[in-house]
Amino acid sequence: CGGEIEAAAAALTAKGRTIDVIYCSPFLRCIQTAERLLRHMNLHEVPVYVHRGLSEVHTQHLIFKGHPT
Repeated sequence: CGGEIEAAAAALTAKGRTIDVIYCSPFLRCIQTAERLLRHMNLHEVPVYVHRGLSEVHTQHLIFKGHPT
């Protein structure tokens, strides 16, 4: 991410913000991002809940309104 996570963590910390919980999709990249953010904020006890309902889904049923022709 080229330091983007570290910069976000520093900005949140500088503003006195904290994180109580993270919800993310089961994609590895999302879990890794959550873990990196928490690590850089020294929030090692914050739970990360993975929910498959947050996954990106690409099906005709969800992409198109009505029925595709």
